[in-house]
Amino acid sequence: MSLPLIKPQALNPGDTIGIVSPSRWMKEEDLARAAGNLKDMGFNVYMHPQNARHYNQFAGSDECRADAIEELFADDKIDGIMCARGGVGSLWLLERLHYDVIQNNPKIFCGFSDVPALNMAIYGKTGLSTFHGPMLHNLLKNENDLTTNAFTRVVDGALELMHLSVEQDGITPVRQGSVTAPLIGGNLALLINLIGTPYDVPYDGHILFIEDVDEYYYSLDRMLLHLQRAGKLANIKGLIVGDMQDIHDNEEPYGF
Repeated sequence: MSLPLIKPQALNPGDTIGIVSPSRWMKEEDLARAAGNLKDMGFNVYMHPQNARHYNQFAGSDECRADAIEELFADDKIDGIMCARGGVGSLWLLERLHYDVIQNNPKIFCGFSDVPALNMAIYGKTGLSTFHGPMLHNLLKNENDLTTNAFTRVVDGALELMHLSVEQDGITPVRQGSVTAPLIGGNLALLINLIGTPYDVPYDGHILFIEDVDEYYYSLDRMLLHLQRAGKLANIKGLIVGDMQDIHDNEEPYGF
């Protein structure tokens, strides 16, 4: 049974965005440069000390990363939370989070790549609407106007509709129609890894969106088949397939 939807407060110019690294670490100079770009967008930035931690590829131990997320949610001086980067590591945090802290202190939580593991778990355990959006790492070059403009207009509540066209945005309709429903989804490999765990959520009645990077054609085929056989596609209202970047074929072409 789904929990009531919690919509976090919109962000305004001058609000403070807390930065956390739930997955891989970023170089200190990259954190500072990207934070400068976020400040140029009109926000104050709080860099949680956890971002400077290194534990192999991770930005600190599992406990350290989970604690940082909770501390940013509990801190009244933080108005929204942006993840520094993805990669790998978020799945380790799901059992460590105290979801009542998040539910009692709802605020914007934004990230993609490895972060949808957290997005889905938080949504399922608390009802909080999370944001599949840019991370600090994506603001390093500050060159994707569509992403940065959409981010600011979404988090301040100004963007009610986004129109994407076949001509300008390369949208390829497979089955056309009209539907209004909540969005759910994220990185396909992460969604697959949540199936059968306490952190999976029902897709029924939602528009499902999927994206992935650095996978093989056969792997995408296998994951989509798993979604279907697990019943995750049976009662969705729509399906959006985002960018599948750096997808590989085998020496002998897969053929699809």
